[in-house]
Amino acid sequence: MNKTSNEKNKNKKRILFFIGCIVVCFLGGVFLGKTISLKSIGFRPIDFFIILISLYVWMFISINIHEFGHFIFGKKAKYKLIGYSIACFNWFYENGKVKFYLKFNKEIGGLCCMMPTKESSRKDHLLFISGGVIFNFISILLMLFGVFLMPSGKVLLKGILIAGIVVTSLLAIMNFIPIKSIGIATDGNIFWSILRNEPSGEIYLKILDVTNKLRGGLSFKDLDLDSNLNIKSSEKVDVATIQIVLYEYFKDLDLDNIEEVKNKIKFLENHIDIIPEYSRPGFYNEFIYYYSAIELKEEKAKKYFTKTKKLLLNDKDINGRRTLASYKLFIENDYEEAKICCFDGLSVKDKFPFKGQALLEEKLIMGILDKVNGRNNNE
Repeated sequence: MNKTSNEKNKNKKRILFFIGCIVVCFLGGVFLGKTISLKSIGFRPIDFFIILISLYVWMFISINIHEFGHFIFGKKAKYKLIGYSIACFNWFYENGKVKFYLKFNKEIGGLCCMMPTKESSRKDHLLFISGGVIFNFISILLMLFGVFLMPSGKVLLKGILIAGIVVTSLLAIMNFIPIKSIGIATDGNIFWSILRNEPSGEIYLKILDVTNKLRGGLSFKDLDLDSNLNIKSSEKVDVATIQIVLYEYFKDLDLDNIEEVKNKIKFLENHIDIIPEYSRPGFYNEFIYYYSAIELKEEKAKKYFTKTKKLLLNDKDINGRRTLASYKLFIENDYEEAKICCFDGLSVKDKFPFKGQALLEEKLIMGILDKVNGRNNNE
């Protein structure tokens, strides 16, 4: 399968970042070579290659320092941890329990996913968003102190620390600058847009508000989602826009507005490449449900089921069970397995973190059970 242009752009960005680190270190090495005698201070040729290798290690360390900063500041803002990733190690909460799995996330070296546990203010969200960059700058200061306090003979260690300063500085600056890359906003973009009361900042706050209300138990059909978004305008589409459209899809599903559900699914499908790969399974679930239970398109349902089969089969929350039940019933005609999935989902309804969404999940599962029981009554 050919890579999409968005995936190619993401790869280019990673490559350019790494090349940038190498170029900076190379220029720094040339400068040192012109100003001092490296041999006289004990710098060996192999040390240069060790420092180059350390660039990649520092990239991983810096990303995870960044995510840990989000975690610490999120806890300060009374946010609840939903999931955390370090390289291929992933932890997340499912039905009130910590679940661990191994999966290498291509687009990220680390991830901290948290949600509010109370009515969150702008200050709370700004605190959480800025935590990663703040921790990066703190680590830069500590490394600078280390360089200046280290004995002059520790040339290799100093070189490794300087490489860390370069990589961490580039990462911090990239996250601090208010830009968007392939529809994904940097922390700086979110921070400054909220601080300046810009439209994009209002969308982020709207998402936060909806999250709070869902957590508190408000159903989708009762949510006010007046975001003034024109979903037909692809120029404005980014991850935040897609999140709002996903909420609108759930609301239309709750209101049985099938025509609008169809429109939202088409929009989400057309812009799925904007969504980071690690977030796509949740969207695939809705595509599977739609093409299994509503549109009844077997080929499409199987396409998305194949993409997320392993994760879905191990997804034990009410959303995952609802999705699998629809596939088992309408695509595989496995009534018994569909029934089991439905009851498994209902049994963990109260453990779903978004109580408002759990109400919709229950409604959809009951609809699937009606189909199962209707078939049994006809036999």
